[in-house]
Amino acid sequence: MHIGRVDIREDHSYVDLPEGMPKQIFKELQKVRVAGRELRISRVSEKPPKPPRATIGRHPGAAPREARHAKPKITARRRPKD
Repeated sequence: MHIGRVDIREDHSYVDLPEGMPKQIFKELQKVRVAGRELRISRVSEKPPKPPRATIGRHPGAAPREARHAKPKITARRRPKD
C-alpha cells in the first residue's frame, strides 16, 4: 500500500491515499504529528483546481516573466591545439 500524489498548497495539502485503505489506518493517521503539529486529516470528495502557476512562487510585485531581461547566453569555445 503506497501514498499517491501530494499536492502542497499555501495553507493545506492534499494526499492521495490508496483506495480501500483500512479505516483503522485512517484513524491512526488522525493521531500523527508532523514537525510537532497535528495533521488534522479529513476526507474530501473532490479537490479544487490549483491556482494559476503565475501566482505561485513569485515575489509579490515581481515583473512578469516576459518583461524580465533575458540573461546573456554563455558559450564555451575550445582553444585550437598548438
